[in-house]
Amino acid sequence: METFTQILPQFKDVKFVTDRTDYEQIYQSEQQSHSAWLLDEGELIWEFIEQLAEADEESSHDKPLNLYDFHIAYNLKFPSDSVSLRNKSGVLQSDLKDFFELLNAVIRAGDGDLNVIVSSAQLKIKILQQFIYLRIFLPVIVNNQAPSKMSGDVGVFGTKKAGKSALINALLGDEYAVSSPMLPTPNKVIYSAADKKVKEISLTYKNSAQTFNDVDALQKFLTEENSLANKNSSTLDEMTIALPDFPSFLNGVRIIDTPGSNFAAGKGHTDIIRKTLAEVPNAVFVMNYSQYLTQDELKLFDKIYKQFNSPKVKRPILIALNRVDEIFDSEESKSYERVADYIHYRLTALGYENFLVVGVSAIQAVYFDSVTRLIKLKYRNKIVSKSLEIIEEIECRLNASPLTKFLSHFSAREIIDHIEMALEGVFTKPVPLDEQLKNLKIDLQGTEKFSGVVFVNNILTDFEDFHGIKIKNVRELPKINRINYLKCLLHNFINGKI
Repeated sequence: METFTQILPQFKDVKFVTDRTDYEQIYQSEQQSHSAWLLDEGELIWEFIEQLAEADEESSHDKPLNLYDFHIAYNLKFPSDSVSLRNKSGVLQSDLKDFFELLNAVIRAGDGDLNVIVSSAQLKIKILQQFIYLRIFLPVIVNNQAPSKMSGDVGVFGTKKAGKSALINALLGDEYAVSSPMLPTPNKVIYSAADKKVKEISLTYKNSAQTFNDVDALQKFLTEENSLANKNSSTLDEMTIALPDFPSFLNGVRIIDTPGSNFAAGKGHTDIIRKTLAEVPNAVFVMNYSQYLTQDELKLFDKIYKQFNSPKVKRPILIALNRVDEIFDSEESKSYERVADYIHYRLTALGYENFLVVGVSAIQAVYFDSVTRLIKLKYRNKIVSKSLEIIEEIECRLNASPLTKFLSHFSAREIIDHIEMALEGVFTKPVPLDEQLKNLKIDLQGTEKFSGVVFVNNILTDFEDFHGIKIKNVRELPKINRINYLKCLLHNFINGKI
């Protein structure tokens, strides 16, 4: 199980940069080692990265500047005695003057249970956004307040086709929600943890309960219901889906899917959104990166913002900037930080402030999970099949059948050693990921899983073409997608550390 308490820096040092910094200086430095670059608050990250991309295209270097792995944030200036870094033993450094000092203090501290202590909620949000840009995470707590665990649900909101259901699937780890541009969610759907002893998926709907043995059976039922609702341009009754494999990072907190605000179902969908907003203490707003803030998105975001930022309530909103896999369409957009900072800039210019933006690709994360499961299943089946072959061979040699007759000839250790020796090639000669995907495409051609494997194969090809990075195995897939960072933010929301 991954830990979500902190994500430590993957760079070795911190450097200042301005819009006048020479491209060659950055290029040569990045070839030697990854650094964190800090930009003055008066400048704009998204513009700076676009300038770097243009310079990179015009350069004569054979190897492009890897903007995907380019770490950049703003060098925030801190008021006196407003920021300190602590661990369990006490204060490591106090009265930090700016983000540069904070970042260097974190690097010097190394591994450990670190907390950033700040004087105001506004400063907390600003620091957290810089951590997001740098792909690190440390809990940021106001005035050393003890974490208060969250009670309630997390509502997921967005316009039609923003990818709310796909994001929920990415968070839950499987394709529970119907995720299709042709079948937008027509109702409120609550995803919760099933009782520990329950092994089946259960659905409560229209005052009755039913169970499903697997995700595919649930998907079939939900697809039929959603198709009928969309055909009639109507909403459906509320559903509650209890999952036996509910993610532990959510600490039992329920996730609620809602219809798109521009879903064509009359007043019904807006009523669902309004009621859900009034009920949940936390919100994730899913934004379609490729649309760059439409009027429908701004209208819905304004409603959510006012609900969570009133004289009585001050809760930050998590913005999941979805569909960033489409960054491969343009050279200057290869950076997650560029697109996140542009949206942050636009919303800040409109007067919003209490929010965080993280770039993700929900559908990418879902297919990565699916392909990982398929590869592990095939690997497991291969081991089982090979083991059976070994057992049959031993039975044949000993002329002993059934199995119990020949076991007496060997100790348990000898049997295990024999099988491990025969399986040595399976364990020590891993098949490259591109070859595994090729084999999966052959195996799954004509099935529903085939398109997901093709999608992943195309993503990996684009990633290697644009960034020069080859993903060799499934363990490296999180390098491409930031869904784990969003999980980290949610986990710390739940535990009162945001």
